[in-house]
Amino acid sequence: MVDQPNVGSAPAGNPQAGAAGGSGDSSVVSGGSWITGLQDAGNRDLAAKKGWDKASSPDVVVASYRELEGRLGKSIVIPDANAPKEDYDKLYTALGKPKTPGDYTLKLPQGVQENFPYDDAFATEYKTWSHEAGLSPHQAQSLHDKFVLRTQKQMNDAWTDQQRKIGSAHQEIVAKWGPVEGAGYTEGVSHAAAALNGLGLRDTFKGAGLLTQDGKITDAKLAFALATVGAGLFREDASRGAPGHLTANNPWKDGQENLTEQGRILKQNPDLAKSLILAAGKDPNKVLYKGR
Repeated sequence: MVDQPNVGSAPAGNPQAGAAGGSGDSSVVSGGSWITGLQDAGNRDLAAKKGWDKASSPDVVVASYRELEGRLGKSIVIPDANAPKEDYDKLYTALGKPKTPGDYTLKLPQGVQENFPYDDAFATEYKTWSHEAGLSPHQAQSLHDKFVLRTQKQMNDAWTDQQRKIGSAHQEIVAKWGPVEGAGYTEGVSHAAAALNGLGLRDTFKGAGLLTQDGKITDAKLAFALATVGAGLFREDASRGAPGHLTANNPWKDGQENLTEQGRILKQNPDLAKSLILAAGKDPNKVLYKGR
């Protein structure tokens, strides 16, 4: 008798079919979306999240990978601390650094006062610094604006403080010498002006902030000290017939004008002349110009 084939044996061409059943089957499942052929569950989940399971072909995955490679090829690599300068130059150029310092275009920020002393020479130097630091135009402008506005605030604060000191000094001086139109104030100012002129320390006092650029005193103690020195100079001048003895008699004051003495004081002590003209309630610029 010829043996009949065993109907329970595995079909020809698929010897593993009977041994690999259930969830452990590693064969590609045919039919349906191509995603079902992925053997790794994580890959199938990723494909579903990306929406690739809606595509009819795995070409969508390949296309996505190619796009990613292209982006990586254009990505900016930050050099390490020991990298050469050239590597950093490439980085800064990629971030927007211009070719030359002159390629920066700087503008004053909003809020800058019209009288702000903008220094073009500094602006040129700042462009060089920005280029050396590898700044983009936007970065350079941003730092420039902050510096300008901060400088303006410092100048405004300094001016406000100076005006406060001038006001305080004037109050102290008036309290000691009397009202501006009085003889005591006139004499004190005249003595201080003579000392200031004689000592030759005008620029020194300006540099120290005790005297403003237009000659206003910011510290009453300086005025009193100068007046003391000036009083001594007046006494010495008076002994030689110089115009120091005229402090009590103002030759510019209405009712006691004396052209001879005016000319004498103008010639020997211009600062004293200006002080006496002011004390007489007149404008030194107009009076002096008229006398020429």
